[in-house]
Amino acid sequence: MQTQQTPLSAYKQAVLDQMRTPMPHIELYTLVRIILNRDIRREVPRIFQGKVDDEMLQWAIDNAAGALKRNDGNNTLAWVDFLAKSDRENAEIICEYVAQNSDWYGYNS
Repeated sequence: MQTQQTPLSAYKQAVLDQMRTPMPHIELYTLVRIILNRDIRREVPRIFQGKVDDEMLQWAIDNAAGALKRNDGNNTLAWVDFLAKSDRENAEIICEYVAQNSDWYGYNS
């Protein structure tokens, strides 16, 4: 018996399309290092400062704090929570930050 597949929403399709584009190794490595080694409360302002207006910056800071609280203070899980809930524009800001700072978060840091 075949089941009929429900069409994906535009949002889900956009997320899948974005996931199909592989991230260069060094940028992926950098993102993992940020997640594992950087405090979300300190890094999120660095990521978004100067890229968004003050209201959006405050939203990102509050969202990071909320992710940390929802995950019982686990910084790694808070990052995953925060990143998973980022929309495309914010994800692009994060990816741009990672790409620009690959050397800063490099293999020897």
